Amino acid sequence: MSKGSIATAVSPLVNRRTTRAVALLALTLAILASTGAAWARSYWIEDFQATLEVREDGTLMVTETIRFRFEGSYNGIYRDIPVDYRDNLSLKYRLRVSVESATDLDGAELRYETSTSNGRLRIKAWVPGAQDAARTVVLRYRVERALRFFPEHTELYWNVTGTEWPVRIEAASARIVLPPGMVDPPKVAAFTGSFGALGTDWTSDLMGNDQVLVRTTGPLDFQEGLTVVVGWPVGIVAAPTAMTRLGYILADNWPLLIPFAVFGLMFVSWRRWGKDPSVDLSVMPIYTAPEGLSPAELGTLIDERVDQRDIVATVIDLAVRGFVRIEEETEEGWIWDSVKTRFRKLREADDSLRPHEMEVYEGLFEAGEDLVELDDLKNKFYTRLGKIRSDLYSGLSDRGYFAGRPDRVRTGWIIISLFVLGIGFTSAIAFENVAGIFAAIASGIIIFIFAWFMPARTRKGREKWIEIKGFEEFLGRTEGQRLSETEVDMSTFETLLPFALVLGVAEQWAKAFEGLLSEPPSWYVGGNPSLYSTVALTNRMDTMSLSLGEAMASSPRSSSSGSSGFSGGGGFSGGGFGGGGGGAF
Repeated sequence: MSKGSIATAVSPLVNRRTTRAVALLALTLAILASTGAAWARSYWIEDFQATLEVREDGTLMVTETIRFRFEGSYNGIYRDIPVDYRDNLSLKYRLRVSVESATDLDGAELRYETSTSNGRLRIKAWVPGAQDAARTVVLRYRVERALRFFPEHTELYWNVTGTEWPVRIEAASARIVLPPGMVDPPKVAAFTGSFGALGTDWTSDLMGNDQVLVRTTGPLDFQEGLTVVVGWPVGIVAAPTAMTRLGYILADNWPLLIPFAVFGLMFVSWRRWGKDPSVDLSVMPIYTAPEGLSPAELGTLIDERVDQRDIVATVIDLAVRGFVRIEEETEEGWIWDSVKTRFRKLREADDSLRPHEMEVYEGLFEAGEDLVELDDLKNKFYTRLGKIRSDLYSGLSDRGYFAGRPDRVRTGWIIISLFVLGIGFTSAIAFENVAGIFAAIASGIIIFIFAWFMPARTRKGREKWIEIKGFEEFLGRTEGQRLSETEVDMSTFETLLPFALVLGVAEQWAKAFEGLLSEPPSWYVGGNPSLYSTVALTNRMDTMSLSLGEAMASSPRSSSSGSSGFSGGGGFSGGGFGGGGGGAF
């Protein structure tokens, strides 16, 4: 092939490659040019003027006239205004902000949109011609809850510009307009600088008693702002009513409504499962102990729980029935006398004893001795208490007096209350919601309180309860004159004494027999027989019951190891409501 033919063949290929290279170079230069132009654009605020009009109804009308200087091309601006705060109790305090307009300096409407996120209201406005020029945006919005009401004065504490602008503000001012009727000029303070600063680069002018103009005396740098505080006498502006404040609090902190719902739910639950069925019976005096109930069972049925006096009354009932004798001996001391109490076994337990009575009997004579000192029960008898309570609850439930074992019903609801408290408290902490913490605590407490009222008697149990109340009325209101006429003997007094102790009417029951019975019972030995009286015996039983109850419940102290028990207002820039910042896009 000749040289000419080779050149002819290669020439088109070279031309195509050259064209592609030139096009790629031009595209690269265009991208770099546009990127460089984007990098070069900037903006700042030449003037920030705010008019704060305080109205008599307590609302605040804010008009912000902001002149931006744009270098490069922009579409518009945005303004961020915080609306969520915390009050003195750390509850959420939300401002109600209603945007009324966004215009230019001549009043022409600008396209704008609003959104709320993370406790901030954003106003985004499109600004025509925002390219290498100064443009003014006028934002007008209405604010509720912007004023603070104190006993001695009312106050506007407003962050005029905000301290979150990423650019400088060359000049800023705020004109505060108060309602008419001001007799004296308001008190004025202001702060400049970054958040928390106490800068004094400002000056103020009073324009009558109802207007104040506050101006900065120098530019505000990146993330610096102007905050004003204006105070005036009480009564010029209407303070919100208590109901209005409560409505705001509940609206801002909706978890506080949860306890009310929980209370309603628990009340309905109590009506459904915790309330005794109604029976067509009235309380009438009954002169004998309710059939089929021991003193402890009667005490448990009357208030749905096993008390210490129910168990102590069982000991006295065992003595009355001839299983035990209570012996007391007075020992003289240097300052005061002491009484030593013993329990003597008189006969072995038999099938007449119910499970809870058998447990008490065996607890008294656990060591196998026939004579036991009261002090010997300390740190030993307590191991029997759980079984005694369980026997009482089970026995009454199995015999149809309770819809469910009261201890288990109560424990179940207590567990639910602790679950609600734990889950709610943990969630509230995780989300930093103080209202949620209050709600969790209150809800848990409500369920916990209701738990004690959730055990319910059956219809049979309710009928027996009415019978017990009639028996209690008889024991508490018996008169000695009537007893003497009916020739009541010692056995009646002794038999019903444990029941009277359980019901808390032993003193009245003893007084009914005062002077009628002169011989002490065989099951009690102690004191001076010649000075015996039913009242004296009952007082001794009360005193012994306290000591016996303490001995039965006492448990050994647990040892511990480890560490020693000994271990170790005013205002500022960026404070108040308002503030925030903004930017351009």
